[in-house]
Amino acid sequence: MKTPVLLSLCLLLGACSSVPPGPPLETAAALDGRALLGAPLDPAQLPDDDPLVLSAPMRRYLDTVAPGVRPERRLAALLDAFEARRFHVEYDAHTTLSATETYRQQRGNCLSFTLMMVAMARALGADAYFNQVDVPPVWGQDEPQTFVIYRHINMVSESSRGRRVVDFNLAAYDPIYDQVKLSDAAAVAQYYSNRGVELMGQGDRRRAFLYLRKALQLRPGDSDLWSNLGAL
Repeated sequence: MKTPVLLSLCLLLGACSSVPPGPPLETAAALDGRALLGAPLDPAQLPDDDPLVLSAPMRRYLDTVAPGVRPERRLAALLDAFEARRFHVEYDAHTTLSATETYRQQRGNCLSFTLMMVAMARALGADAYFNQVDVPPVWGQDEPQTFVIYRHINMVSESSRGRRVVDFNLAAYDPIYDQVKLSDAAAVAQYYSNRGVELMGQGDRRRAFLYLRKALQLRPGDSDLWSNLGAL
């Protein structure tokens, strides 16, 4: 069982010592789908999720959050409501959801939570961005030849009053850890990669490939995403 310390952004690394080597795989064949799907990929088949979109119920809820005051105070009121469980999200390490689905299902991992909070904070007019934190490495092994390393992501909001960190599990966060601001494209690519990893674990190789391929379309220079495709 994974504890809440093992927050999202899964990176799968193949451990192939017991797998006999096969012929070299051309990168083009891996990317265009021939290696896994048996035929070249139609780009129209790639998923087109919008993980930062807000649903109508979310917008109606935000309309009730400290209307008429500064964005920073509205964000503080939103966080107070979360802490008071006036709206709630249960931690689910194995589930990456969009902002809308996280709010609707009231569950998700830390990437899901952060997608939701960034989208809601921005709708309130507050500054908000994705922040990747280099927590001490934590590894798991779900299958005999597959290892998982868990990375961590949270939200940061900056204003004239200072820097505010919004984290699903603030007790596991330490400001001394190295951290880097992520672009929206990098965060959304991690969303697609997480979904691909989860679909891989469910045995849905076709959809897993499509999600991982979409992640690489967004961030072709991200080595984590190449590692996940290599694991598939």
